[in-house]
Amino acid sequence: MVSASNRRHWLLLLLVLCLTYLAGTASVDYEGNSTFYEHNAEAPAEDAPAISKRNSDIFQRALQKAIGGGIPGAIAGVVQVLALMWLRTVINYQYRYGSTFIQSLTHLYTTGGLTRLYSGLPFALIQAPLVRFVSTAANDGVSLFLQNNPYTERWGPAKEVAVAAVVVGLFRGMLMPIDTCKTVLQIEGGWGFERLIEKVRKGDIGVLYSGAVANAISSFIGHYPWFYTYNLLSRSDALIAFIPLVNSRNAFIGFVSSIVSDTVANFMRVIKTTKQALAARGDDEDLEYGRARSITNGFKVKRTTYAEVIGIILAADGWRGLFGRGLKTRIFANALQSIVFTVIWRGLSDIWSAKNNQQQSSPVELADDKSSNEIHQYNMEKNDLEEAQ
Repeated sequence: MVSASNRRHWLLLLLVLCLTYLAGTASVDYEGNSTFYEHNAEAPAEDAPAISKRNSDIFQRALQKAIGGGIPGAIAGVVQVLALMWLRTVINYQYRYGSTFIQSLTHLYTTGGLTRLYSGLPFALIQAPLVRFVSTAANDGVSLFLQNNPYTERWGPAKEVAVAAVVVGLFRGMLMPIDTCKTVLQIEGGWGFERLIEKVRKGDIGVLYSGAVANAISSFIGHYPWFYTYNLLSRSDALIAFIPLVNSRNAFIGFVSSIVSDTVANFMRVIKTTKQALAARGDDEDLEYGRARSITNGFKVKRTTYAEVIGIILAADGWRGLFGRGLKTRIFANALQSIVFTVIWRGLSDIWSAKNNQQQSSPVELADDKSSNEIHQYNMEKNDLEEAQ
């Protein structure tokens, strides 16, 4: 029997998701009516022999382009994990326990030093390249395949992005066990990881997929606000006049877009991370461990539902905790990561493309070349790597 409190939590969550869906729909409509997103739908029809391309040739070209984007993304992922994982560990700890940045950093460092801040590093090194390669390959490969297939070549950017997002989502779901192990190590350390492995040894494989639904939803609801904000600001004459330099303007637009996206999706990341951390607890154990004692309200964690997770968070920090835990730190971390990601990934992409005689635009051209697919790829790969750390 679902309590009245749990029903209210679910109704609120449903309302937020509905509003997010409407915002996403609006952004798609905005794309279709703006000159920012140009597509070849109005291009004259080609001759039948030209349209009838062989699928084997299409797949070969798609694979070549996928590798060209995927390998630079994977290398950039490894570099970012080594440089910034300590910051992501602090964020995940904040997501779980709601403490400030200084409190979380101090606690983690005093309980294990620098090693504690890099707990889960092997899993992150495995996860980050896989997620980055899959995201880049899906976006480049799927887009090229759809544009050269006679049945889908007239699809607009919105459909292409949707197909790529589905492919990435399927692979990311397969990687949830790695993400759960890494997250538990970051939050609870070796103690929590031992409990997690103990459950797996008892046959509870499903515990490795804790938070999978929240992870998928957070990716979806974080994408459209970023896309819509970037589109809106890129076409703002006032902003162009205020910041005439393209590099500076694009950096500002990307940063503001990330703030909007993070603010909208943060509550779902808090839920996802908390649910993963609870998976490390004993089957019949109340959460009486450090600060967790005051926030459990007697919940058991053998199969903690999403409604119960929301209740645990609200009992500790209220609505401010649900929507604001770790948000300031995440915005700061994303500012640093955007710099690293742009410099490394796009630089390597240009080098790889030159070797294969492929022309790719640089990040400073994103607002001027009117390529919605390029902008989506940049945002998707950057955001996915944030989740992989």
